[in-house]
Amino acid sequence: IRDPLVLFLLGGISLFAAYSMIEGRQQPVNLSVEMLAVLEQDYERLTGSQPSKTIRDQLIRDHYQQEVLFREALRGSMVKEDPEIREVLIEKMQESVAEDLSEPAASQLALFYAANIDRYYQESNLSFQQHVEIEEPADPLELLTALQEGRAPSSQPSRYGLEFSSYGDSMVRGLFGETVLASLLNAQLNVWFGPVPAVDGWHFFKVSDRQARKLLDYSLVEEQVRADYRVEQLQQRVDGFVSEFEQRYPLKLGAP
Repeated sequence: IRDPLVLFLLGGISLFAAYSMIEGRQQPVNLSVEMLAVLEQDYERLTGSQPSKTIRDQLIRDHYQQEVLFREALRGSMVKEDPEIREVLIEKMQESVAEDLSEPAASQLALFYAANIDRYYQESNLSFQQHVEIEEPADPLELLTALQEGRAPSSQPSRYGLEFSSYGDSMVRGLFGETVLASLLNAQLNVWFGPVPAVDGWHFFKVSDRQARKLLDYSLVEEQVRADYRVEQLQQRVDGFVSEFEQRYPLKLGAP
């Protein structure tokens, strides 16, 4: 074996085995306060909202499950077959746990769609344009008037563009942040507002259209429903698999 990654992983397995012998059958899964804070921050960056207690519990459970899957992957033989990074091992363990999942019947998919109807809405979206000035305008009100009357000078270029057609709220949040999104959602249609200071200059916006979220017809999301159903089947199978190892891998919150 000459691949350094293979040698590294095999060395890690040896250390893991030695640690197991020293510690006995219990091998705690430690989740520090700092690591939990990172998980919560990642969630907030992705969603734009702070995690509730339910979400926080799910973040802890997800971290715990991934650690158990990783450790069981190391104990098995698949490392020799495919010596990849941690995420690959976790994915392979999931595939192993769920390899005999059955194909769902049409009635099961329909029931799943009805039970999870909130997933299958098209996100509310915005159509708007922006005008960018590199320097803070000397007279913002004069520039707003010029923009409204269509006689303003050309905008400075923006890395995101100047025209945005039917952008979902989450995409707008990712591009401009929560504050700008809130302003766009509350702005009067076809009326310029600003300036909004940003790293690349001073931004003015005009919203031309807002569309509320709407339920997508089942025929349009059938494949997504099928995929979501399979994911839930997999999660149930993984829950059962991981629960068998909770005595071996006790979760200790707040541990370093």
